[in-house]
Amino acid sequence: MREVTFESDVVRLYLNDISFKPLLTKADEILYSRKSLLGDERAKCVLIESNLRLVVSLAKKYRASTLLLSDLIDEGNIGLITAVEKFDPEKGFRFSTYASWWIKQTIERAIHNQSRTIRLPVHVSKEVNTILRAHRDLMSKNNNEPSPEEIAAYLKRDVSEVSFLITNNLHVLSFEQTLNEDENNSLSSFIADENSNLDKGLEYNDMQIITKKMLSKLSDRDRDIICRRFGLLGYEPQTLQEVADAIGLTRERIRQLQIKNLTRLKRSLVNDNYDMEMLFSASA
Repeated sequence: MREVTFESDVVRLYLNDISFKPLLTKADEILYSRKSLLGDERAKCVLIESNLRLVVSLAKKYRASTLLLSDLIDEGNIGLITAVEKFDPEKGFRFSTYASWWIKQTIERAIHNQSRTIRLPVHVSKEVNTILRAHRDLMSKNNNEPSPEEIAAYLKRDVSEVSFLITNNLHVLSFEQTLNEDENNSLSSFIADENSNLDKGLEYNDMQIITKKMLSKLSDRDRDIICRRFGLLGYEPQTLQEVADAIGLTRERIRQLQIKNLTRLKRSLVNDNYDMEMLFSASA
C-alpha cells in the first residue's frame, strides 16, 4: 500500500508541476519547431514542456500494462523528445499529431520489451542466442524453417545438444513467435548483429509495415497519388501538377482525391490506434 501511495504521490506532484506549462497555438508550434531544427535549445525545451500533458494523457491509456504510470510517462517523454527532434513543420500537420505516434511507439516498445524479458543463466543465454542466429541465417538462405539437424550441421554441433537447448529453453522465445500480428519477423530476427542498429531497424520496420498495410486499402490509382504526393514507398515528393501529369488527371482532381484518401487513411489509422503522421515518418 505504501508503494502504491508513493507512486501516486510522485505522479500527482509531477502533474501539478506540468499543469502550469502553457499550450502552444499552431503558429507557435511552427515558430518553435523551426527554431528547434536550427539548434535553438530553448525552443526545443518550450516544445517539450508544452506537450508534457499530452504524454500523460496517452500514458494513462496503458495503465493496464505491467509498468507503473510513472514509468509509462518516462517512456512517453522519450518519444516526445524524439518527435521534437524529427518534426518538420513544413509538412502542415500539428505537432501533437506527430508527437502522439512517437509517444505511443516508445511506450508500447517499453511494454513489449518488459513482457519478453527472459531470465536465463548467462552460459545458457549465449547458447540460445547462437542457435537463434543460426536459425535466422538458415531461414534467410533457404527460405524455410530449419530443422534441429540442419541447425546442428550449420553450427557443427551435436544434434542432441541442439535439440536439448531447443526443447528446454526455446519454448520461452519460440522461433516463430511474432512481434506483431501483421509482421513476419520472429524473435530470432532481432538477435543483435554486431554491425546492426536494433532500434533503427525496429523503428523502420514498424513504420514500413504499418504504412504498407494502410496504403493497401486504397485502389492502385489512389495509392499511387498518395505515394507520389508525399514521397512514400520509393517515390520522391511531387507537386499536384507533377502528379496530375503522371496520372493523367487535372490538378484539381488530384487535390480532391488527395483529400478524400487522406481522410480515409486517417480514419483507418485512428481505428488501429495510430496517427496520420506515421505515414510520412516512414518515408524519412
